Amino acid sequence: MKKLLFLFLSIVVFLNLDAQTENWNLVTAQDNISVYTADAPNGYKTVKITATAEARLETFLSYLNDVNSYQKWVYKCGEAHKVKSIEPGNFIYYTRTEMPGMFSDRDLVVHSKQWLNQKDGIYHSESTACPREIPEENGIVRIQHFDSKWELKETPNGNLTINYIVSTDPGGSIPAWLVNMGITYGPIETMKNLITLAEKKEVQYLTYNSQKR
Repeated sequence: MKKLLFLFLSIVVFLNLDAQTENWNLVTAQDNISVYTADAPNGYKTVKITATAEARLETFLSYLNDVNSYQKWVYKCGEAHKVKSIEPGNFIYYTRTEMPGMFSDRDLVVHSKQWLNQKDGIYHSESTACPREIPEENGIVRIQHFDSKWELKETPNGNLTINYIVSTDPGGSIPAWLVNMGITYGPIETMKNLITLAEKKEVQYLTYNSQKR
């Protein structure tokens, strides 16, 4: 029971950046990934992750924008697909998170907008829940409140700095204090998976280019 409860808490954390705060508390740091939390008005913790990756922005975005790849790197993602494209860098997608047997799966419909700030070179991706975009499914809890923000920037040495902030209300009858107990494992695993895929693809790219010379 305790193991399943921890698994649930680790999953739902990812999911109101309305309360911007500088009162971040470092929760854990490992493998160039640091996880911070801050209190939000809705009672749930807002999570911030900072990381570095040995990959170009283009390589990182190839996974971030490929919704079909989410099952490869998003923790406990059971289903993911793009609902519709509005314009380049502006689309709506769907994800479903697999939950332990005692809990209903959660799903999420998200509107994502992306742009590059030409002045500082930071690439932005901001997402918010749009739960009424498609009908709900029986037996699955639709997440109503979700906000996230990515800030990505290439460094002079060719690495990528990553800042990610996310907060949600996972819905259902789980109290906020219980959800807040398991806020580290899911985010770290997701970020690790994404960075690993991006760095592996970067190595393949560099190897291919070197062989062409």
